[in-house]
Amino acid sequence: MQYGDLPVARTAVIQLMVKYPAKTEWKDTLIAIYGAMGMYEQAILLGEEILKTKPTDTNSLRIVALSYENLGVLNKAIEYYDKVLALGNDLFLRYKLAVCQYGLKRNAESMGNVDKILGDKSAADQKINISYESSNQEVPILAAALNLGGIILIDEHKYEDAKLYFDSALKLDANFVLAQNNLQVVTGLLEKGK
Repeated sequence: MQYGDLPVARTAVIQLMVKYPAKTEWKDTLIAIYGAMGMYEQAILLGEEILKTKPTDTNSLRIVALSYENLGVLNKAIEYYDKVLALGNDLFLRYKLAVCQYGLKRNAESMGNVDKILGDKSAADQKINISYESSNQEVPILAAALNLGGIILIDEHKYEDAKLYFDSALKLDANFVLAQNNLQVVTGLLEKGK
């Protein structure tokens, strides 16, 4: 695994599981490999198996939630994000939960999680990767949350408030491309409404 050869690592772990079936810790390794390889269906199946005996295993809950989200099964992703967040706060997972809620147009819930991120003092030091079109960009999680909040406010036709959110996101990271584009959109909507 230290050389990044995940297919070989996966095969080796499966062989160890067959050789030592009583050692359940190999399942924990295998689910991490499945998640890293984008084998989301396998990660979900194994994760749900692990969670039958260890229902509070945060690693498995996290990987299953991310896997469901990557497969577009947002209602199941939300279910697992809620379970893992009940065990402890994780701003990355809270942001992912808010994104899934927004994806299902559960705007009030999504904004509630945006507000929790904005109110968390530890959020100032954390970053997140945001994919936009064909690029990835690392931005402060506060900027990402403000951008998402602005998008929700656009949906609610609160364009002035949305503009403030995008402006605040850009104060945290002036190069945040998605927030720049959203600011242009809301500025156009405001000009159209005048």
